[in-house]
Amino acid sequence: MSDDVAEQALPDLAAIEADLGAVARALTRLDEGTYGRCESCGAAITEEDLEADPLLERCGDHRSDDQTGHAPSQTAWGSGGVASN
Repeated sequence: MSDDVAEQALPDLAAIEADLGAVARALTRLDEGTYGRCESCGAAITEEDLEADPLLERCGDHRSDDQTGHAPSQTAWGSGGVASN
């Protein structure tokens, strides 16, 4: 693998690791019964917001804290929970 390819792969790997961390946290919240509730204030996250991004950890009022509401990946979620860009 050339150095250029390796350098390009590192940000992709970091994004994948961030997404995996966000998925693990979402699964933990499902197990605990707190999925769909804001990690900051406990308010419900709207169904529409969760449909658009099932990894959200914060409500609309607190999402600006990290701009996505979950790990800092730029993944866009399509229908059926399948990542798409």
